[in-house]
Amino acid sequence: MKINSGINILGGLPDWNLLSVFLRESLESMRNSGGVHTFTAIKTDKSVKRFENAISATLIKFLNPEIEALVRDSLISEGLSRYSLLLLFWNASFNNELLHYPNEHTFFASFYSGRISIKQDDAFACLKELSETESKLKEWSDSTLNVTASKYLTLLKKFNLMEGLHNKTILHPELPPLAFRVIFERLSDWTSRIIS
Repeated sequence: MKINSGINILGGLPDWNLLSVFLRESLESMRNSGGVHTFTAIKTDKSVKRFENAISATLIKFLNPEIEALVRDSLISEGLSRYSLLLLFWNASFNNELLHYPNEHTFFASFYSGRISIKQDDAFACLKELSETESKLKEWSDSTLNVTASKYLTLLKKFNLMEGLHNKTILHPELPPLAFRVIFERLSDWTSRIIS
């Protein structure tokens, strides 16, 4: 498993409008056209660069041009709507194995079993279990795993899949017809990965 700690960075992203900015142009072109701070209130260039790396590697990296067009069109026409956030969630889960694992073993397990909430302890237990088999995560302390569990739940809230401050409740999103196209494309790709 390739460990990408984008969960920690994206969980702390204060300005989700940067997604649209980075879809349109690079950090370098923003600097050339008046500076990064014309697009965001994030104070330091170093922080913006860290967020750009996490956004680019996890949220706006695409398997194929069709999915890229689908996400771009959704963000352009609807902004950060529930549907756009759901598309970003699926895409991020595909791009980031450290996000995919707790989605599969914590979020979806809770969602489909009828649970109404997920506690930080659940996310921590999932990451702790993963750390027993993944060499990179074996190096992480319980404190780091706990912070990552917290950021994971915060990220689910930012994707509009959970609500609440301390006790996060699972939201059940409605899926528009176009969402099923994305699901089938992802399942097809995952199936072909498994076969090969």
